[in-house]
Amino acid sequence: MDYENQPRVRDENLLAQSRKEEIRLWIDLLVMMYHAIFMFLQYLKEIFIRRPMKDVRGQVAFITGAAKGLGREMALVLAKKGCNIAVVDMDIENAKRTAADLEDLGVKAKAYKADVSKSEDIDAIAPVVEKELGPVDIVINNAGVFFTKSIETETPEKLQKMVNINMMSSMWTTRAFLQGMIDRKRGHIASISSFAGLVGLPTAVCYTASKFGVRGFCEGLSLDLYHRNIRDVKVTGIFPYFIDTNPAVKASVLEGCYRKVILDPIKSARVIVHGILRDEEIITLPRNFYFLSYLV
Repeated sequence: MDYENQPRVRDENLLAQSRKEEIRLWIDLLVMMYHAIFMFLQYLKEIFIRRPMKDVRGQVAFITGAAKGLGREMALVLAKKGCNIAVVDMDIENAKRTAADLEDLGVKAKAYKADVSKSEDIDAIAPVVEKELGPVDIVINNAGVFFTKSIETETPEKLQKMVNINMMSSMWTTRAFLQGMIDRKRGHIASISSFAGLVGLPTAVCYTASKFGVRGFCEGLSLDLYHRNIRDVKVTGIFPYFIDTNPAVKASVLEGCYRKVILDPIKSARVIVHGILRDEEIITLPRNFYFLSYLV
């Protein structure tokens, strides 16, 4: 065996391997540049070339957390488009008031009390909604909670509650209505994530985790339907910055955020609903966060 040539052979092999790795890196860089250009063009397209809005007159929307705040405002926008509304909330009194206001707009609306964190609650009211209002064509998973204590000091019960309401409820509603949508070849599942579903919030660890979970759920569901060749059921992930829906959220933004900006719920609802009606896969508020949604 030629022991003197072994070091030279090893060096040549290492050099060849190094060159291969360098070529792979350049290929990866070119692929990343291609995707970056594609994403930027897609961003421009979504901003400047709006898709036509679909007609939802006579359809039924199932909206969680719709008694007040953003959920109520989205229900009002949809009702003005002729959509019937199932107002789902634990706050049944305000839910009934919202339903009455929706009926004044000439649509069918009814309030339903449910704890969306529990699959059994969703399973119980789903057939009732479809019996009273008709098959559900649009689900908007809007219900959410925002606890601000650190993960070390918050109780396990509240942490679990936040995950259940913010993330698991999207799964419970989807399980309840998806098959019907597939059978009818019409449907839309939309879930409210958050800016915290794109970039982590250092003061809201569990909240961030739950909202990243919503993002993953939307992406996974969309891909699953695509691979199953189901094109008639749409999926939308929604990523708003903080919205002025309750005093606790507003106080948290004003005290803890560098940019003390809070979005108007009425304007936000209009942007979200119009995005859903255009079958947009991703809706961000402000709209320029759309590009960020592809980069992280």
